[in-house]
Amino acid sequence: MAYFKQVQHISDQVVNNLRQLILDGRFMPGERLPQEELASQLGISVIPLREGLMKLHTENLIDLIPHRGAFVKTFNADQIEELYRMREELEVLAIEWAIPKLSPQQIERARQLLSEAEQLVQAGGDLHRRTWLVRLFYQVIFEATGRFYLYEAITRYYNMIYLYVRQYLSTIDLFSLHHIYREFLSAIEARDTQKATTLHRLSHRLVREALVTAMREREQTSAPEAPREPEKLGSPGFEYDGVPSRASSGM
Repeated sequence: MAYFKQVQHISDQVVNNLRQLILDGRFMPGERLPQEELASQLGISVIPLREGLMKLHTENLIDLIPHRGAFVKTFNADQIEELYRMREELEVLAIEWAIPKLSPQQIERARQLLSEAEQLVQAGGDLHRRTWLVRLFYQVIFEATGRFYLYEAITRYYNMIYLYVRQYLSTIDLFSLHHIYREFLSAIEARDTQKATTLHRLSHRLVREALVTAMREREQTSAPEAPREPEKLGSPGFEYDGVPSRASSGM
């Protein structure tokens, strides 16, 4: 059970389910969310659905456009770079606070998640699941801070960026990245805060530069794509605080 997990009301469950659908890539940036269909699939009326959409709007995950509806929020390359840099500073602070508090059991759990993610990279397996496992790896570390507001802020920045990581995953050198992750975890186990934060910044730069470069090239060479039509939804398999089912795998 996650450190910050609390008893959820129905409205919280609606928000979490909607959020997970977006993070799973069921709806892409710029895509319209079919409200009546979503309400039917989630077994709720349109009113609580719209309340959930309002919450996601405050999280900068969707745009609410009058007389048009709700759309997954889009970001350009400059905005993604800004969000990455802000998230990096928050995560460095979290790492500094977490290292003295991480238990051997938490470090071992982080090691298991990282090992499973690396196996997927080496085998050419499900890379979206790999990305989710890396997110859970960091979740173990950040939860050790015991700082709710810091954890919440990091999560919000992560969510805003996540769809673009999924979309441009092929541009990232995952082998080099996982080498850095291994060194990063070793530094954490040795309680070497300076080395751990330096390696974390290095991993951030590797991902950020690959992602932003690919986005800028696309912006310069092609017109924005029209939003695709929403896919028909099956029964969602939500597991937001743990490893998701295949229906909701991603980071």
